[in-house]
Parts: sequence; structure tokens; C-alpha cells
Amino acid sequence: MKKPSSNILLGSYIPGDSILHRADPRAKLISAALILYSVFATIHPLVGVIASVTVLGAVAISRVPISIWHTIIRKFSLMFSLVFLLNALFHGSGRVLYVYGYEAPFTMEGVLLGLELTGRVFLGALISLALVFTTKPVELARALEGTAAPLKKIGVPVQDIATIFFLALRFIPVFQLEMRAIIEAQKARGISFDEHGFAGRAKMYIPILGPSISAAIRRSEAVATAMSVRGYKPGRPRTYLNRFKFAKSDYIISCWAVALFIMTVLM
Repeated sequence: MKKPSSNILLGSYIPGDSILHRADPRAKLISAALILYSVFATIHPLVGVIASVTVLGAVAISRVPISIWHTIIRKFSLMFSLVFLLNALFHGSGRVLYVYGYEAPFTMEGVLLGLELTGRVFLGALISLALVFTTKPVELARALEGTAAPLKKIGVPVQDIATIFFLALRFIPVFQLEMRAIIEAQKARGISFDEHGFAGRAKMYIPILGPSISAAIRRSEAVATAMSVRGYKPGRPRTYLNRFKFAKSDYIISCWAVALFIMTVLM
């Protein structure tokens, strides 16, 4: 029997009652953006440590099970490996390393740079997932619309962009479900996806893309029809039943993120 975490889809909301789940989506969106900037832009070791502790703290207070984090992060393992290898192999300067007496194709500085950038990407993935795991897609879209509201004055269609963002978030899990259904159907026909190397598995996944994209297009047409029937028109102002309201914890989260951003800029 598979563990429940094995069915978790990338981009899925994980129901819960943690501090992050209850926080205002606008505070989470702004804070996540500022923390992301600090993770990738800081050059001061102290700020880097504070940013790392902040990200790990967000993971802890999200109260999302470790098994789910492990399942989702494993899906990024290829990306982490590529980030490390590309930086380690193509950083030409520095002291050459020797492995069992043979000259390695990378330098010590290249290895350190690869580890550093891989760590930054890893932390960026963690804070992004913490935001997605603890915020419903519709709330995230509304938060984007609320924070970008001043852009309406210069003619930017903020509401339409937020709607597109919401639909994109919703279609990521749907597309994964379509892929799973097609793969299971192919397995039922006797096709194996586990008995080959990386190149073999990649080749066998090519025939899966066509039916998956076709199914996604059909679903998008159905969604467009449903929105049209319900009277949705681009550019028309929309109202919401519930309004967001900042609580004390939201101000604390936002102030911490702003303070980290200021430290990154000044140090």
C-alpha cells in the first residue's frame, strides 16, 4: 500500500491549522518574495544564515508532514544536480582537484560555488513550497491582485493577470493527474517505465506527452466554457464575499521579512 504522501501533487494545497495556514495571504506572498530575494541576493554570511533559519522556520511552523516535503523535494533532485554540476564543471579558475591521483574536471572553487548555488536553489524551493502548501490557489490569486492593485492606475490588467495565475496554479495538479492516469493505463497494457535507465525512461515518456497535452487542452476549453456561462468577462470588476484582514501574527511575519530584506540590501 502506498503512503498518502506519494499521492501529493506538486503545487497542491495541504489543509492544516498552522500559523502559516491562518496568516493573511498578502502577508505570506510579500514575505515569501522578500525572503526569496534575500536567499538569492545576499553575499554576507550572517544574512545568509538568518535567511536559512527563516526558511527552515517557515517549514517547521507550516506543520506539513516531513514525508510530504521529502516526496516533493525529491522531484527537484535532477534540477539540484544540474545546478551543482553546471557550476562545478564550468567554473574554470581555482585549484584543480585530484581524485585517486587523476585530475578531476572541476576545481575546488567550482565545487564550493556549485554547493552554494544548489543550497540557494534548495532554500528557494522550500520557501516557495511553504507558500503553496499553506495557501489556497484562489487566496493566492486574490493576494496577488491586492498587492499589485496600484498598477491598475497605469493600465495594467491586474485582475485578469491574477485570474490567469489562479488558473495556472489549478492546472499544475490537474496536468499531473492526467499524466498519472495515462501512465497507469499504459502500465495496464504491459508497458514498463521502471526497467530502463534515465535515457530509456525519458524516451518512453515521449508518447505520454501528446495525450496529456490533448487532455489538458480539453480541460482548458471546458473551464473557458464554464467561466463564460457564469458571466465572466475580462476587465469587469469582481467582488468577494470575504475580505482579508491583517492580524498581529501577519504584521510580525511581514516585519521580519522586511527586516531581512533591509539587511540584505545594506550588508
